[in-house]
Amino acid sequence: MWGAKEPPRLYHIWVGMRSRCRCKTNPRYHQYGGRGIRIWSGWGKFAAFRDWALSNGYADDLTIERDKINENYSPRNCRWIPRGEQAKNRTTSKHYTLNGETKTHSDWARFLGMTSGSLTYRVQKYGVEAALTMPVKTPGNLITLDGITLNYSQWGQRLGLAKNTISARLMKRSVEDAIAMEKGIYDKDSRERDPLGRFAKAAGNVAVGGPGKA
Repeated sequence: MWGAKEPPRLYHIWVGMRSRCRCKTNPRYHQYGGRGIRIWSGWGKFAAFRDWALSNGYADDLTIERDKINENYSPRNCRWIPRGEQAKNRTTSKHYTLNGETKTHSDWARFLGMTSGSLTYRVQKYGVEAALTMPVKTPGNLITLDGITLNYSQWGQRLGLAKNTISARLMKRSVEDAIAMEKGIYDKDSRERDPLGRFAKAAGNVAVGGPGKA
């Protein structure tokens, strides 16, 4: 195709993009194809990708960037930017704001007591707000509710719920909802089904991770 000449840089970019999205042996596949990132069908041929690039600001000192990291490579989601700017736009360099507090991705991970990779997974799957507010599993899976600390199995025995049910609900709901949703505490006619009589307390009395941890 290129004869004795070295393929142009654009060709390497196109090949690399396809490899990240389609080749399971690519070291970065899990960040792209492994989580559903695809390439627009119109870029199936290099010539089409090249024509778009040259018509949309490509230069040899720029790199391709997806504006929305959870969407595909496509004309509407891609642009050309300096490498330094791309580094700032990576998931691990982004800033998130929750309840008026802004931290970097890495700072939030440290604050929540999880790895940066775990936070990246949560953000990509559940969105920023859920990722920053869902409980973090701790040794023993301890949950404290209104001063009572039990592990998943103990809460399950007390409330008549399976341990796995509580664990699954904690991925999508607050602690009080996950534990109490089947006990009828939000139904005035069913308050007698609340075995502790305390679940309607304010969320400020709830903590995850054991005694004394907010």
